[in-house]
Amino acid sequence: MVQAVRKTGTPFQLAYCSSLARPPFFEELQRQCSDNVTFYPASGPERRRFDASSDLPEPAEGTHLYCCGPQRLTESVRVAAAHWPQDHLHFELFQPAFDENFIPEPFVITIASTGQRLRVPADKSALETLRQAGFVLSSSCELGVCGSCECGYRDGAVIHRDAVLSPNARQDRMMLCVSRARGQVTLDL
Repeated sequence: MVQAVRKTGTPFQLAYCSSLARPPFFEELQRQCSDNVTFYPASGPERRRFDASSDLPEPAEGTHLYCCGPQRLTESVRVAAAHWPQDHLHFELFQPAFDENFIPEPFVITIASTGQRLRVPADKSALETLRQAGFVLSSSCELGVCGSCECGYRDGAVIHRDAVLSPNARQDRMMLCVSRARGQVTLDL
């Protein structure tokens, strides 16, 4: 992300929290970010914990907040950023959302551009079904935590099972790896 944002010239600040005194990519981030990175090592001589209530900046127009990490960190940032515009908040967790009562049911995907219809069995994801039908789609975690397989949809009752999308984004976006639909959904592919 740092490399991508530097190419666009967009200003950014990075807070890097780690349980290690010398975390992965420490030297690389120092080199690439210089004054734009603040390290929060939880151990070592420069030990310093990130406190979302005091270390998180106030929202500025056009500013987006990205947070990736364990649940304790992401929840503290969610609470501290509750007054930010919800569509400016982006979270990625290290673990998927879990619902022990969820029972997957089959549903039908309609491809908006072609009208093609595909049946998604209860034991397969929309992502798997689309790939089997020849669609080349990006993915990474396939657990609903990374956002790589995000897709637009036009209609349908989507069952959102991801830990990534904001409430606003869920109105017309879904994660193909874990989200499902009641009955049918029309995808923008």
